[in-house]
Amino acid sequence: LRENRNKKEMPSSLQHHRINDINPTTISTATTTTLSCYKQSQTTWQVVPLSISVPDNVLHHHTHAVGPHQCCSAVVQTIVAPVDAVWSVVRRFDNPQAYKHFLKSCHVIVGDGEVGTLRE
Repeated sequence: LRENRNKKEMPSSLQHHRINDINPTTISTATTTTLSCYKQSQTTWQVVPLSISVPDNVLHHHTHAVGPHQCCSAVVQTIVAPVDAVWSVVRRFDNPQAYKHFLKSCHVIVGDGEVGTLRE
C-alpha cells in the first residue's frame, strides 16, 4: 500500500512565489509561471505573478516593496468556488489561520486588522 501511495502524484493548485535577494534563481510554479530573484541593493517593487487576469485595483494588492536584504513570498491557491463564498472566509483579516492552514499563529504588529495591517 505504501509503495502505491508513493507512486501516485497528486496534482496541486497551490503555488509558492518567492522574491529573494540572496542568489539569482528562477522559480517555476505548477502553472509554468516563473519568477526571477536577484540580489538587490535598493528597494524594488515586485509583482507576484498570477495565473489569471485580474483588474488593476486587485493587482495593486499583489505588488510588494522589497527592500535591501529582504525577501518576499506569496502562496497562491486556485480554487473553484463562488466569489461570495470565498470572500466570506478571506475577508476575516483578524483570523487568517482560518483559511491559511500553513500559519501557526498571527499577531498584529501595526494596524487594526483591516486590509494593510502588518502581521507577524
